[in-house]
Amino acid sequence: MFVEILTDQKKDTFIRRDAAFGLGRLQDTASVDIIISVAEREGRSSELNIRPYLEALSLMGGDKAKQYVQKFENSKEQTVRKLVRELLDKW
Repeated sequence: MFVEILTDQKKDTFIRRDAAFGLGRLQDTASVDIIISVAEREGRSSELNIRPYLEALSLMGGDKAKQYVQKFENSKEQTVRKLVRELLDKW
């Protein structure tokens, strides 16, 4: 259910973000690629939009999720850099 919501671009952005958090809380590591794909799409307009997806990935753990989060250590957005530092410190 969460995957369907997350990939449905007609759904409200905040509902899709909640679906990503749901997958993160379930530690559904099979969904890492989907979350990354949605984060990439939503981050095109602003890196600020990827924050919820980075948090969801951090809940899942794993190497691929961590590598994606690490990509934003030098984000142009201070808020994103701060979040990434916090997430990686807890990893």
